[in-house]
Amino acid sequence: MKTKWMVFLILLLCVTGCKGSDTSEQVIVFNKDHTRYLEQYGWSIDRFASETKYAPGTLASFREHLKEMTDKGKLDISAYVNQEVVETGYVLRETTPGYNLITAYILESDGKWIGSYLVFSHETLDENGNYQTDISSTDEMINSSEVAGLHPKKK
Repeated sequence: MKTKWMVFLILLLCVTGCKGSDTSEQVIVFNKDHTRYLEQYGWSIDRFASETKYAPGTLASFREHLKEMTDKGKLDISAYVNQEVVETGYVLRETTPGYNLITAYILESDGKWIGSYLVFSHETLDENGNYQTDISSTDEMINSSEVAGLHPKKK
């Protein structure tokens, strides 16, 4: 009886240990229109950052964010505040000497592009292993070649 159990355990270990390993590479495909648009400005996507859907009539309640997009991002989205707006963010591969994290945001409503802007951030790793953003700046969509010497202004 003990021999049968031993054989069973050995077979079980062999079967569970012999699973084929998946060596295929994962390929992430971003929205092709977004990718092409950012490439026109010399930017390349590193990874997806976020997607925020604002229900019709709710965008106006995000006053600070709306002001930041309007004033610093140079967007006029007043015609869309009562419509659903989708804001998609991508972390870009490019950096500058002063900013180590650049995020591009693209806004759409009813399938139409309504604007885009960039957020430049400087992140540091604290003693606890947490990332802290110590400087952040919003700007209109500009070509990557225009930001090479961009340095942050301390708050």
